[in-house]
Amino acid sequence: MPKTPPLRHDIQILRCLAIVLVVLFHCKLDSFKAGYIGVDVFFVISGYLMHQIITKGLQTSTFSFPRFFARRVLRLYPAYCVFLITITAYAGTQLNYFEYDTFFSVLKNAVLQTVNIYLFEHTGYFDVGSGNNYLLHLWSISLEWQFYLIFPLILYFSYRKNVSRLTLLAGLSAGSFLLSLYSFHDAKMAFYLLPFRIWEFLAGAIAAELSTPNYPLSRKKRSLALNVAGYACILVPIASYPSMDTSSFPGLLALPPVLGTALLLVAGSRRPPQRRLGICLSPFVWIGNLSYSVYLYHWPIVVHFGKTDSPSTAAGHTLSVLLATLLLSVASYFLVENVFRRIKRRAVVISGCAVAASCCVLVLGGHWLTVLASRLDEQQRHFQSFAHDTGGLDGKNVLGAPGVAPTYLFFGDSHAQALMKVFDDIGVERNVAGRFFRTNHPLFHCARLLDYKKDPEAHRNDHADIARIIQEFSIKNVIIAARWSWYVNGYLPHETDVKSAGKTEMLCLDNQREIPQGAMFQYGVETTMSALKKLGVENIWIILPVPEQHFDVPSQLASRSAEPLKLVSMEEYKKRHEAVLHVFSNTKDVEFIDMAPALMSLGDGAYFPVLVGDTPLYVDDDHLSYHGTLLLKNAFLPFFQSFR
Repeated sequence: MPKTPPLRHDIQILRCLAIVLVVLFHCKLDSFKAGYIGVDVFFVISGYLMHQIITKGLQTSTFSFPRFFARRVLRLYPAYCVFLITITAYAGTQLNYFEYDTFFSVLKNAVLQTVNIYLFEHTGYFDVGSGNNYLLHLWSISLEWQFYLIFPLILYFSYRKNVSRLTLLAGLSAGSFLLSLYSFHDAKMAFYLLPFRIWEFLAGAIAAELSTPNYPLSRKKRSLALNVAGYACILVPIASYPSMDTSSFPGLLALPPVLGTALLLVAGSRRPPQRRLGICLSPFVWIGNLSYSVYLYHWPIVVHFGKTDSPSTAAGHTLSVLLATLLLSVASYFLVENVFRRIKRRAVVISGCAVAASCCVLVLGGHWLTVLASRLDEQQRHFQSFAHDTGGLDGKNVLGAPGVAPTYLFFGDSHAQALMKVFDDIGVERNVAGRFFRTNHPLFHCARLLDYKKDPEAHRNDHADIARIIQEFSIKNVIIAARWSWYVNGYLPHETDVKSAGKTEMLCLDNQREIPQGAMFQYGVETTMSALKKLGVENIWIILPVPEQHFDVPSQLASRSAEPLKLVSMEEYKKRHEAVLHVFSNTKDVEFIDMAPALMSLGDGAYFPVLVGDTPLYVDDDHLSYHGTLLLKNAFLPFFQSFR
């Protein structure tokens, strides 16, 4: 197996640029709001270097799959395993059981190099709670390892079948890019999964092909033009791209930094790899050398300082993150990376050590989970159990007394679903039946733009199903519940890491126009009421917004944090829902159920409570628990009394 090519200073400078962009982006500096493209730069570099290593081995008949993977393990796994052991020990001493349980789920996937798949299935890079995930950043390392499994097979196939490598790589890259471009029905898939990202790695491989003397692009006289164009493709997006939004990235937005990195790699291919540098560039090469360790340690440090809110100033926070990252990265580089890089052992021995180290990580992680679980008392377990206090009707669509013809339809999003069980209970008591329909699109003729991109037909299909239920059962009474302000104002600040709090865009399905915030909401309410009336509905009820809290209620109560709970006041509630309440106040021929007064009466009258006796009122930060809705049962009775 050929040795890894000598480090090129230009590549190390590129790595320096990439890691600086990523770290400063995670520090939330406004000037680096597009720093996420640093990950794409890393992908291209990886594809370039792996192409060089594998093709040289194939050409000299020294390539071996076991030795290739052993060298990758020897290069990357020592620092990786030391990092996992370090962060697991930290998490075991700093997190409560419920936080650690989530951490351990990600840790198991980190050992298996499937973090990207786990995040795709369970959450998103910028979803609620992601900012507290210490292992969130390992998705890209998992993606690289999956690339290492596939890429040698691609090059081996082209070598054995005498297929043009450039043609094969270009075709695969184009196909993957098109998949990424046209996958807005599931933006998370394009963000996390290799088939939609491999084109970035293959761009680096194509750059390696074009770097050979056979291609005129790599000639020295064109180096300056390629360097200027390459850096422009990376630096211009940094200044012009918006804050990260997985609905629009990677796609076309990833093309400039990927192309720019490829051009820079080609431009530097004809220069001596260890060309003497001026003193002004040497620090950048040094940071490039540290980039792998920096990437491993920087994100948990960002999370740590973000949770402690210390230092209090943004500048102090960033400086603390940078200094702590530098110290741990230097230690990792010199004491782990450099030490193991000099070791030369057989592939079987290296693989065995990697497996043993991975097992140590899992054993340590499982040990801490057991220790933390043993420290829970009955009250903590009781509080946390309310995270699943939904009433158990998920997936059902029949409410109330069995064998009775439905007299009403209840539809809405997850906030409506949280009320299913109490409606079912009331129906049984009053011998009334209804139908339930779960939809993310409670407003007719309009949709949140992000939802529409994920599935353009979902809104129309849902609304057609609602109309079918009304007509099939001759429904005259309809009640709707939703997280109304989410459709106008988006997420609350604590729910997202990007600057999307308080922002959303609605799309008018009638003419495909984007209309911001309140105007589209008002149009949606009006058209929904009109559509229901045309279907023969006589009585329409709307459940007004539930107060949204600033924290996950069961977990916060179970953690017994020394910090006082930050509850929501009536003034804050009205401010959050001002636009929604204004629209509803001007909506005619509709009745409303307002849970806010009843909920406020359960507390001290100043703030909306989250706990009554030993009963948490929420299953998270904004959905009521079933036992919480039972305490508000009387608020829903006017709806049932209206048609009895």
